[in-house]
Amino acid sequence: MTEKTELLQSCTVKLSLVQESSNDYVTGFFISSTLILTCAHGIAENAGIGGQVWGNWQGQIFSARVEKMLEDCDRFDFALLQLVLPLDNSAFLELDSSLKVGDILYNFGYPDAHKIGEPSTFKYEGLDGDDPPLLKFTGDRVLSGLSGSPLLNQRTGKVCGIVVLNRDYKLDFGGWGVPISTIFTVFPELQPQPITFPAHPFVSHRAIDDPAYLFGRERELTFIFDTLNVGSGVALIGETGMGKTAILKAIASQTESRLQESRQPVYANLSNIFNEEEFYLTLCDRIGIEFCRGGYWFARRLRDRRILLLLDNIDNMKWEGLDRQVRAQFRDLANQGKSSPLRLVVATRTPLERLFDDSGVDSPFVNICSERILKPWDDAIARDFIEGCLRGHSRQFSEKEIYQIILDSKGIPANVIDEGRKLCDRYRYDGE
Repeated sequence: MTEKTELLQSCTVKLSLVQESSNDYVTGFFISSTLILTCAHGIAENAGIGGQVWGNWQGQIFSARVEKMLEDCDRFDFALLQLVLPLDNSAFLELDSSLKVGDILYNFGYPDAHKIGEPSTFKYEGLDGDDPPLLKFTGDRVLSGLSGSPLLNQRTGKVCGIVVLNRDYKLDFGGWGVPISTIFTVFPELQPQPITFPAHPFVSHRAIDDPAYLFGRERELTFIFDTLNVGSGVALIGETGMGKTAILKAIASQTESRLQESRQPVYANLSNIFNEEEFYLTLCDRIGIEFCRGGYWFARRLRDRRILLLLDNIDNMKWEGLDRQVRAQFRDLANQGKSSPLRLVVATRTPLERLFDDSGVDSPFVNICSERILKPWDDAIARDFIEGCLRGHSRQFSEKEIYQIILDSKGIPANVIDEGRKLCDRYRYDGE
């Protein structure tokens, strides 16, 4: 089994209208830890918006509801499902509308003939003349049950469409699928945020607080909003230069469109806060309430508010006077389920269990924030970033220079930017 087949298999699910084993089912696949994309005909169409659908993921039976679907299922044959309860899964497939004639497409689904699932391989031939158009592919046979399964583009490593029709049950003639470009048009919230690069190819920001440098972090953002939408907080763990600040600010800008409940995003950087009074002054000012130094009045003024609190550099939250009583209150305000006045996303260089060694159970963040460790960019993401920065500029780096930047930076985003800026400046100002 290839790596791509394993990824597809780990992300696909079998969907039906009944909890028990059924012969009437389709395939779907995770596009986040709680969202499933599938075809509309058959299962979702019969369930209707808000209707219940049953799924089987690696032997686990789960329930989902039909979140989004258009009435005209014949023309727009796709639907978005939301898990009722989260599963212990972290694998999902990314979407991308890029397609070129001749692209090899990998597929995994649950056809009638092989109900435990099997892989297929197709070749993209182009778009047909329908409105909206369907993508046409040839290759393996498309059997009943494969509808809704993903078409993963070998060239991009991302899903470019979903299977909806076969050409001929008796011949290995391939079939048709809904292109991801059509799904992006109908569900624009699923489209990755575009990256706009500055006029200078590389601008040095050690904190990377410019959203333009929020590159290669869509999986992290998806995890964060999925976690927030089930009522938990998130702790971003990563060394300096990993992009924690950019992610926090991106969360603030995307809260309205991606957070299911209405909350006011409030960002606070604790790097220049040195005592408890400054801490509460900052919070009250950013939230928009009258200043009070913790205690009863602080809790009362937050009682009717719903805040998404984004705390940067919480490693600095160790000043003298921040006693366990203050931490306990802060924890309580963020630990009241979906009605909590505060929902937290915090950024730190230190794992939470070591952050407040003196706090024990009163630590403000342990067990109410799910940790997400930010890893360095891999070679492919770092290369895409460098090439994106240079796109449209007269100066281009050689393959050897790009490799050296990736090697020297160790994939840390801020270091990639710095190394690229240094090389660019040598060309611009030193005449190399």
